Amino acid sequence: MSLSIVARWIVVVGVLLRIFVTYRQYPASTTQLWMIALVGLLAYVLGTTFLALTKPDLQQAKWWHLFQVLADTLVFSVLYLLTGSLDSNLFLLYFLPLLTAAEHFKAREVFFLFVMISAAFVLVLVRLQLLSATHMFTVEVLVRSLLPRVTFFLYILFLVFVRTNRLKKQAETLKVLNDASEAINANLNLKDTFYSVTEYVWRLASIYTEKPPLFSCFGLLDEGHLEFKAAYPESRLNELRTRIGRIDLGSRPSGIVGRAVKTGLSQLVSDITRDPDYIAYNPGTYSQLAVPVKSGDGILGVISVEHADKHALPADLQRNVEVLAAQAATAIKNANLFRQMETRREQAEMLRQASVAMSSARGVDIAARSILEQLRNIVPYSRATLQILRGDEREMVAKHNLDDAQIDPYLLRPISRDDLIREIVEHKEICILPSPEDHPSWQPRDTTSAIKSWIGVPLVYGDSVIGLITMDRLEGESYSEDQKELLELFTSHASSVLQNAILSQRDTELIEELSQTRDGLQDLLEYLEDHRNLAIIGLVYGESIHYAKNQLGMAKTLAANIVDGYFNDDPDRLKRNASTIIKYINNYLQVLDESQRAVLPSPTKINVHILLDSVIKMKSKQIIPDVRVEREYKAAPIIYVPEQQLRQVFFVIVQNALDAMKGEGTLGLKTQMVTTDNIDYVEVSISDTGTGIPKSEQEHLFEMRGMDSSSQHRRGSGMGLVWARSFMRSYKGDIRFETSLGKGTTMHVLVPREFQISMPVEQDSGLE
Repeated sequence: MSLSIVARWIVVVGVLLRIFVTYRQYPASTTQLWMIALVGLLAYVLGTTFLALTKPDLQQAKWWHLFQVLADTLVFSVLYLLTGSLDSNLFLLYFLPLLTAAEHFKAREVFFLFVMISAAFVLVLVRLQLLSATHMFTVEVLVRSLLPRVTFFLYILFLVFVRTNRLKKQAETLKVLNDASEAINANLNLKDTFYSVTEYVWRLASIYTEKPPLFSCFGLLDEGHLEFKAAYPESRLNELRTRIGRIDLGSRPSGIVGRAVKTGLSQLVSDITRDPDYIAYNPGTYSQLAVPVKSGDGILGVISVEHADKHALPADLQRNVEVLAAQAATAIKNANLFRQMETRREQAEMLRQASVAMSSARGVDIAARSILEQLRNIVPYSRATLQILRGDEREMVAKHNLDDAQIDPYLLRPISRDDLIREIVEHKEICILPSPEDHPSWQPRDTTSAIKSWIGVPLVYGDSVIGLITMDRLEGESYSEDQKELLELFTSHASSVLQNAILSQRDTELIEELSQTRDGLQDLLEYLEDHRNLAIIGLVYGESIHYAKNQLGMAKTLAANIVDGYFNDDPDRLKRNASTIIKYINNYLQVLDESQRAVLPSPTKINVHILLDSVIKMKSKQIIPDVRVEREYKAAPIIYVPEQQLRQVFFVIVQNALDAMKGEGTLGLKTQMVTTDNIDYVEVSISDTGTGIPKSEQEHLFEMRGMDSSSQHRRGSGMGLVWARSFMRSYKGDIRFETSLGKGTTMHVLVPREFQISMPVEQDSGLE
């Protein structure tokens, strides 16, 4: 039921009560007129009430409200006239028609209705004065009766206009907010959502200002920066991006919009010329309203409105823009969720297609090129490389948008000399550099000066990094953290593809190598069979010489102790016996020495470094790319030794080192000069990075053993090291070792620069 109907029923009840209380004051001649007026009032109110209830559409018709205003004015004039008193309070009813229906009329129509109602009131007032005892309309009557009532009417008119204007603004505001809600929530496209927000903010501001605002805009918060995404009118967006660009919220000034984001509070500035944070963009702006767009997770962005007049934007507008900002926050979150779902679906399909394409590639080079080609569909890049890692070394096997002249060899240096790559390999994590020059490990080069952003992606298979992808952008947006998860999914499959290609290529190369060495193996077996007996004889003979030398040396020590008086028995007799023992020892050693000279080969002049390199060359087929050879030759290389036998010594030790590393690690070769007991030696150190020698085998490493259960894992007959050390000791040389479990073994071969067969024990002076 409308306000006008309720007001009429209040008037009816009030008039009836008034007549019941004051009817004795009225002349008897007017009683009949009062009854007619009251019946007419009751019939009128009942009729309008019935129509209002049965035909709700009448409330939207202006003529219906005009009819009620005119009818109400007529009824109230009759009732006021029937009172016969200027001072009757029934004159107050005159304001009701206009006050209850004013929102349905324009300001001009309200003014004319006010003039009509005021004229009716004045006519009734004049009539009542003429009916009074004085029959004169004097100044006193004007001051006491007409002027206060006209003043009251003017006040009511002001209230009507204010109420009409406020109701109109409220109605328009509600309509704009409702339309805005439908527009920004009906579309899940972010760009359209941003545009709708700015359009309806501009329309909302237009309700509260005499002239439209200059423009409205929306800024999106992105990693500490504010970026303008939409403006109304649209032409303002390019101007904003050109003149202001991205606003860094960490700098000053960051603008009134920046202050709204940082404080989380709306900023209503009536005069921007007095605000130090304002960023001068439009010289015609004097007022600005900035409202943050908040969500449960924080600030999403900011809505801004600028006006050409000072104090043009009221607080009511701020409250309603805040309502719109809340709606915008919900719409933006929904659009973001929808975009993420769509992006996930598209990414999943791209990953599936990339996996199918990569899986069909054969060969390392083809697989690497396929990986880079499919990667472009996942994360766009300007240039890219794919490198295979082998220990500390790396080899580029594929590249995109790079010619050979642009490949800087320095950028492919060993991993140990590249801090950035070493960090990626050690942590096995993707490294994103939005601004490479800001990273402490980035080393600027002429070939990398144009790079705007860079990504290093390790290809991890199992627990090892087998490859590395590098990508860079020369223009456009930087790489973001959002792309990291997508790259992890892609590289997981790419690593498997690359590892399968590497293994396949190794199998192919191994088959070819086995085919080439098949015939040579047969020749080698025949050669070993021919020399087997000779090797055993040489081993036993050499070890016998060494044993005799040790035993007779101990005899010399015992005899020396006797000579020095360690026993109290007849010293003279012991001295004679000791002299005799030493004589026999020397005679025996002389025989052994002559036997050695007759059996063992004669020394020749050789270069020990060339000899070592020739052994490595013989083993080159076993030194696969994952085994590195490091040389450190410091000794004078010329020595006099039996070349063939020394070569065999080195051959045995190098073979053991390669077996220990199982195809991966570092083989170290080092020579240096040492002097022991006035004899110059070349110490040759051969090291590996294998698993080391178990403690249980270290004590018996140079002893002859059968193939028992504890040594079943060892290759060959187990005689190589035994023979090698026996041979070296036959020429006053030796072999020692250092080992550490998990770190490797180093064999030290002590080679006399001039091979000498072991000499007899010299007699001590004074024993003869």
